[in-house]
Amino acid sequence: SWDSVLYTRAIQHFDVSVHQPQPPGYIFYVGLVWLANRLLGDPNAAMIWISVFASAAAVPAIYWLGKIMFNRATGLVAALLLATSISFWGLSEVAFPYTLLALLSTLSAILTYRAWQGEKGYILPAAVLLGLAAGFRQDLLPFMLPVFLVGLLGAGRRRTLAAAAALAATIAAWYVPTSILTGGFSVYREASSQETAGILQDFSIFGKGWEALFRNAAALRHFLLLAIAGALPFLAYFLLRPAFPGATALRRDRRLHFLALWFTPAALFYLLIHIGEPGYVFLILPPALLAAAWGATLLANDLKKMASRRIFARLAILLPAAAIGANLLFFLATDVSYGSRDLAGSDQVFQSRLDALRSNFNPDDTLIVAVYEFERVLYYLPQYRVWHFDPAASEEARTVIPDQVDNVVFFGDELELEGASLVERVPVSDGKKLVFIDMHQVGAGKRILAVDWANRRVGFS
Repeated sequence: SWDSVLYTRAIQHFDVSVHQPQPPGYIFYVGLVWLANRLLGDPNAAMIWISVFASAAAVPAIYWLGKIMFNRATGLVAALLLATSISFWGLSEVAFPYTLLALLSTLSAILTYRAWQGEKGYILPAAVLLGLAAGFRQDLLPFMLPVFLVGLLGAGRRRTLAAAAALAATIAAWYVPTSILTGGFSVYREASSQETAGILQDFSIFGKGWEALFRNAAALRHFLLLAIAGALPFLAYFLLRPAFPGATALRRDRRLHFLALWFTPAALFYLLIHIGEPGYVFLILPPALLAAAWGATLLANDLKKMASRRIFARLAILLPAAAIGANLLFFLATDVSYGSRDLAGSDQVFQSRLDALRSNFNPDDTLIVAVYEFERVLYYLPQYRVWHFDPAASEEARTVIPDQVDNVVFFGDELELEGASLVERVPVSDGKKLVFIDMHQVGAGKRILAVDWANRRVGFS
């Protein structure tokens, strides 16, 4: 992915100010990639194995938390729902850091929940873990901080001050080296401020108003559905259950409040500010699946009141099994996003485009136009000229095509072509074609390429 290339550059030279990697830096994750790369000799494989192990560890972690909060059966259902979640399974095999969100948020929740329950000896470990986890993914700190602060209630002054000191020290453990490697504290703050300002301007309701709200809401809904998948009926039942007559105890249940406080801060940020990738929701996927597993338990108990014990026993097993089976079916046997077919197909198409470019176009007389594939094209085809059009920065852009360029190749399917004879005779995988323009057919003197993103068009003048 785009970000994976930035992490790869970061293990060679870490500098957030030049997006190696992008702010806020994720220095502990970069360090983990560096270590894995030393063992494997392949940055992409290093990141994939980190995703694999993080996802594998997240499954027993959510089982452990489910067992603590509820019982073994509820923990087991939540663990199996996480293991077979479509996007969680898919992204556990991709060079992305997002499965760490599920693992670290769940581990943090385990310690914090123990503190919620009055076991104040867990407060200090919870503070240390939260501060260190933020070095892998800084978004964990603001989103998990509210539930941690509630866990401090009644802890006493000494314990609270010790927890605050531990949290500050562990934050400094990643903030200080990140700043130093970036060129100093002021440079790091400026880089982070610029990144934040860009996000607020281009993706949030503060910059784009209602348009951003609708776009973010659609993305959040889509990403959550991909992640929750077969557990959705149980989650829906759980969300409706507090409205039933006689559900006062459920509405007052501290476990409900804990899951809500875990889920809500990040969900509000994704809705109002920015949600960029399906993996973002892995921070809030564990509480959603714990709620779904709880919903399955509540449904089974409600069915028990209406049916014989034998039927209840069967339904209590069959209903969660059906949800897990649906996840397996979607991931293995359909073309759903991040399913096995989609992952394999995406890899195959990308590789075939690279092969077609190398075989048919000379780097000396070729210009590649890339939108969302820009960083990956730069990484795999460093010998070629590449022009990047960024739709987030502007809906219109122009570039002057050098005189020595004879072919303009469009890497990806984001743009349609007009105003020139098109040559679509370089087939790639899955029935697609590598589209390019022969500049000799454009016309003399037309060396300015213009992009109209609103209409997905390009033209020459």
